[in-house]
Order: sequence, then structure tokens, then C-alpha cells
Amino acid sequence: MSITNSLSSALPFWHLSIISSFDRLRCEENLKHNGILGYKSKRDASTGITDHLTATMTGLTSLPPELFACILDCVPSIDLQQTTISLLRILSHDRIPNWRRYLFYHIHLKSSDSVWTLDYHLQRTPDDANFIKKFSLATWITDVDAAINVVLMIPELEWLSLCIDINFTPDHLRRLFHKPMPNLRYLSLRFRPNKSIWRPSMNRRPPHTHYDSVLESLAGWPSAELPAISVVEDLVDDPTGRSAQPLNSFHLNNLSDLASSPLLARTHALRLRIPGREIVRFLRPSRYRSVLPRITVLDLSTSCLSDLNVSKLLHSLPRLRHLVLDHCNLFDDARTRDWAAFAHHCMLARKDLDFERLVNRRLVALGNASSPGRSHPREVRFLPRVSALRTLSLSVPAHVDADARRVLLAEFRRGWAEAVAMFNGIVSAARRSRTEEGVVTYRFPWPGEVGNALREYTYLGMVAVDDNDEFSRLSGVRDAEDCPVVCLAGQRGREEGIEHAKGCGHSVGWDIWEDTL
Repeated sequence: MSITNSLSSALPFWHLSIISSFDRLRCEENLKHNGILGYKSKRDASTGITDHLTATMTGLTSLPPELFACILDCVPSIDLQQTTISLLRILSHDRIPNWRRYLFYHIHLKSSDSVWTLDYHLQRTPDDANFIKKFSLATWITDVDAAINVVLMIPELEWLSLCIDINFTPDHLRRLFHKPMPNLRYLSLRFRPNKSIWRPSMNRRPPHTHYDSVLESLAGWPSAELPAISVVEDLVDDPTGRSAQPLNSFHLNNLSDLASSPLLARTHALRLRIPGREIVRFLRPSRYRSVLPRITVLDLSTSCLSDLNVSKLLHSLPRLRHLVLDHCNLFDDARTRDWAAFAHHCMLARKDLDFERLVNRRLVALGNASSPGRSHPREVRFLPRVSALRTLSLSVPAHVDADARRVLLAEFRRGWAEAVAMFNGIVSAARRSRTEEGVVTYRFPWPGEVGNALREYTYLGMVAVDDNDEFSRLSGVRDAEDCPVVCLAGQRGREEGIEHAKGCGHSVGWDIWEDTL
């Protein structure tokens, strides 16, 4: 059996390629426009379509091979294999340059049979594994050993997406991830918990941590250029009809180890959905470890967190620009004015100003009590931490209608503008006092940095801002109208009649994850 036939027999096959599908649709539209194109019967119409497709195939065979390569280069990778198979069914292999590269570039398997077929083929023809750059397993029912064999046979894998259920034992997962994949640029792991361990009481969570070996293995990988990683655990339906219950499929300490691991030190996008679990505190840095220092896109949907958690998270991850918090029950019972306060604390860390006042009071108390040889600033100015947030995606309860959503968004913009005005006032005061004797300006340390000043007041210390260029950069005035894009559509907004905000965090995520989970 040929490679093309073996793959097409195992994979869902669309019998027409993109080119021939377009021609068929165009032909059918012409038939409809002319009342079946003037044919006297449906049989004549069918004959007309067949003649048109025959002419199309004849036209395809006359095209130069380079044009087919250009066409295939423009096909989305997830459709590339099926389009290549379609062309190979009507053209000779020499008409498509480097056809193996197109055929194997992105393997997308949706059935257990296709996994076994590919494993069997690569065992016989291992060189074909060199062409595979992207591999996605999109089925829960599979031969686990065959799936692992396939992944481990790919020497230069760049993109890996797996559906992992209870059939993957901890030993399977250790075998799969025990060795780093240095070329990997995208990793997506979707877990389905074992429904048989469901417990009806929130106070009787099962001590089940079936998937911990995945986090443990990944946390042990060395530093690598892995821009995007997704770890999603599906919700388990409550058999009694009540809301879904969270399961302990992971020990959260392992999650903390992964977030601070060398592997994620250069990660820009992280999707981490652990339903009903309080995971934010495991994503915050300490004096001894840096957490997600380069993260710009973060999706924590379905987790459990408060508005205070969000504020702390934003200011411990200063590069974070896009935050998705769908179905986190943040504001299910919140009043309208709570949205303004939430926006204010998203923009400005709520404790930073109190911290400055505390230090200055202690400096005043020290006064002339400074010991010989040791001096203290007369006064300190702290440049507050401000959020880099550009998009925020949230869910609101179903009963919140369009008018109510507009009110909530207006309150958010008001709170954000008030915080910007306060920030501008603080930096203006810092500029005025910069030349005063005994007044020192400090900033908060960046991720992975430990300040060498005021360590007696904060475990991470503070960093003195002595450089004029750095001061100018950190004390720039913000525009009160430059508010982040806030989207309240949730994951299923269009299904519920709620349009997504233009340029929202959901659209950013769709481009990164190449799915709509």
C-alpha cells in the first residue's frame, strides 16, 4: 500500500482539494444562477458538473510544478496533508515538488486507527519522520503506546498538541516527556480527568494526582526557546446535575515548580486552565525564584481567584499584556462600583502607596537617631508599579444584558482613568523632588532581580533610580484614555449572542493556540 493510500485510509478524507472544491462551488453557483444553467434535467446538470470538473483536472495537469508548491505553501498547516493527498490522487507525484514535505509537515490524527497506521508506517520508513514538524493527537480513544512511539520517533518536532486521558498512565507520561525536545516551539496538553473518581462534596476532594508526572518531567527540562505552552484540564460534569466539581489531577506545588523552571523562563504565552483550583499564589515570585519573567499572554480561565489575586498577579508579572479570565466567577455578585475599584487596582498596585507612606514614617521616627557612619534618606519616593495590560477578557453571568455590560465597561474605564491620574501625580511629585537633598527615588525590582536597598522593609528590596535615562523612562506620563480592551463575551460569546470586543484577548489567543477552547 502506498504512503498516500495508507494515510488517506486512516484519516478523514475530503475528496476534493481546495482548488477543485472552489471550482465545484463556482460551477454549482453558475448552475443555480441560470436555473440549472438551462439544462433540461438534473441528469444534464450532473453531466455538466462532471464535464466542468474533468476540464478542471485537465487544466490542473497543465500547470507548472512550481505553482503547486506556491499553492501548498499558502494552505493552513492543519489542512496541508489532506490537500496534498487530494492533489496526489489526480496528479503524478513528480508534479508536486517535495510532496513528502507537504504530506508529513503537520500530522493531525483524529482516530485510533490513524495513530496505529502512522506508527506502522514510520516503523517501516523512519526517514519520513524527518519531515514531521507539527503533530497533533485530537482523539481521546487511542493506542497509547503507538501514539508515544510516533512522538518519540520525530527527531525535529516543533509543535506538539496532545489529548491525554486516563489511558495515559504515569509511566506512559514519564516515558513521553523524560527527554527534552530541544526544537519544540509550541506545546499544548489537554487533559481529561477520570470521571469515576468524582466526589459530590467539595470537602471530599479525591487525593488523585494522575498527571503529576507531566509537570514533574517538564519542570526538569533545561532552558529552551518555548514561546507558547498550554495546559488545559477539562471540566467534569456533575452526575447529579449540579455545577462541575474540581478534581485534584495535579499537585499545585508541581505547578509552582513548572512556572519557575528554566523551561518557562523564556515563555511568552501560557494557557493554564485548572478548573476550580486556586492557582495564582503558585505563580507569584519569591526572593529565591523568578516566575514567568517574560510572560505577555496568560489565560487562567476556569480557575478560582479574586480581584485582589488579579491585582497581585498583574504587578508581579510586569510584562503581562493580555489576560484571559473566563468563567472564574470574579464578579458574579459584584456591584457596578466594584468594577471601577477593580480597574484602579489593575492599573496601580494597591499596596505600593501604603508602602511608601510606611517607610517615610519610619524614616521620620529615626530622625537624628542615626548612628555614626550610617545615614538614612530624609524621604523616599517610590515609582509605583503599573500594569502593562492591553487586553482583559472576563465572563459575566448570563443575566447581565447588553445595557448592563455597557455600564460595567464604562465603570472600568472610569476607574482606570482615575488610577492613571493618580500615577501621573505621583511621578510629577517625584520629578519635583528629584533635586532635593536627602530625597531618594526607588523602583520595585524586576522579575528575577533582588534590590539592594530597604531590605529591612521588603524581602525583595528596592532599587535606587540614579540614572536619569531610567528615571525618564519610568516616570513617563500615561494617557488616561489609553484603557485596555475589555471583552465580556467569554469563551462562547457568539453562541450566547455576545460579540467579542475588537482586538480582544480571545483573538490574541486564537492566533497563538490555533484553537477556540
